[in-house]
Amino acid sequence: MNKQPMRGKIKMKRHGEGMVLPKVQTAGSVGFDLAARETTRIKARETKYVPLGWAVKVPDEYWLMMVPRSSLHKLGLMLINSMGIVDNDFSADENELVALMHNFTNEEVEIKAGNRLLQGILIPKVVAEIEEVETLGEQSARGKIGSTGI
Repeated sequence: MNKQPMRGKIKMKRHGEGMVLPKVQTAGSVGFDLAARETTRIKARETKYVPLGWAVKVPDEYWLMMVPRSSLHKLGLMLINSMGIVDNDFSADENELVALMHNFTNEEVEIKAGNRLLQGILIPKVVAEIEEVETLGEQSARGKIGSTGI
């Protein structure tokens, strides 16, 4: 049986000339690439915002996760906080997506306009209902994070 993936439509407003509309590249891909809108230089060990050229409207039943492309480290860069979350109510025309990039090298790094930096992944939204309790019930305390070893 060939099960089709869920689909959700993201509306995108262009910021700047020459931006290519992002798209999912292959049938097996879940993400679409987000690229730098302009050429930006980031000094050694510096952190800087890089505009991505698009404002988005995410469907109400989804949220957008922005994660680094697997090749980002080859540029000497990392995304601060490891990922970005775009809620469906962050959708004004002026809310251009940005990537907070950190240069972890001892040399200046140049990001050229059009360099693909991140992937956007549309994820169904599940909203947590928080309940405070006196006990969590059945206990399975194993120690702290990483207690099972490497």
